Amino acid sequence: MHHIKTGILAKEIMDRRFPIIDSSLPLMKCVKKLNKEHGACLIMKNGNFSGVLGHDDLLRGFLYGRDKDAKVEKIKIKKNFATVSPNSDVYKTLLLMKEREVDFVVVKNKKEFLGLITKKEIADVEPILFENLKSPQE
Repeated sequence: MHHIKTGILAKEIMDRRFPIIDSSLPLMKCVKKLNKEHGACLIMKNGNFSGVLGHDDLLRGFLYGRDKDAKVEKIKIKKNFATVSPNSDVYKTLLLMKEREVDFVVVKNKKEFLGLITKKEIADVEPILFENLKSPQE
């Protein structure tokens, strides 16, 4: 597959105001922090990054009988995610998401978390990129 350079960088489309949530937070407080503006948040446990939590993870938690006062750590948090640098081209980021089969990409500069990118952010700025990902058999 050839690589397209869009000229759009990860730092230009990432969600910079993503919530950072402690794993000991009750689910209902997490729902309030993870509103419609954010598709995902970073989960911290004992001051260390432990994964990414999305709306679908929260819904699954409630569907599987988790009580609203249950802690976030009781939900299956996505530990399978990818990281990119802030200067990564958006097409390269999308390829990485497809290759790793992840819904979220963490934008990171060394140890600093700068933002999150979902497929929605990419689709909002360059929907045509998804067409380029399809293989000839699709």
